Amino acid sequence: MGKPRTIYESRFYDFALDHDHNALWFQWKPETASLDDDAFKEGLSNYAGYAIEYRPRHLVVDVRQFHGNVSAETVGSWRDGVIIPRYNKAEISKMATLAAPGSGPPPSPPDRYDGQSFQSATFDSEESLNAWLTE
Repeated sequence: MGKPRTIYESRFYDFALDHDHNALWFQWKPETASLDDDAFKEGLSNYAGYAIEYRPRHLVVDVRQFHGNVSAETVGSWRDGVIIPRYNKAEISKMATLAAPGSGPPPSPPDRYDGQSFQSATFDSEESLNAWLTE
């Protein structure tokens, strides 16, 4: 398996293409401890733009090093109204969140939420995530 190729780097995150799994990775960095809502929104906006440009089959958001404290009230409805339609436009089939075991959202089975044309799931290991992407 090849290593994902970084295509964009910023202070808070990197984007990388994983050709083996036809996925675009969003890798948050430890510097997110100083992240505010606007920088978080900028990251999601940039990611959606790269998804539309590169048209991967899958999106992976790696939150294992995310330390930000964003407002769920402020960001949640904005993400649903602005970002999810852009992911739909990119025609992805699966979106995965990768969290460190015991530190983030608990693993969840694939589901399709309101407004999403794709399945979403949360994983606590790259092995289980990669297995799902190759199903």
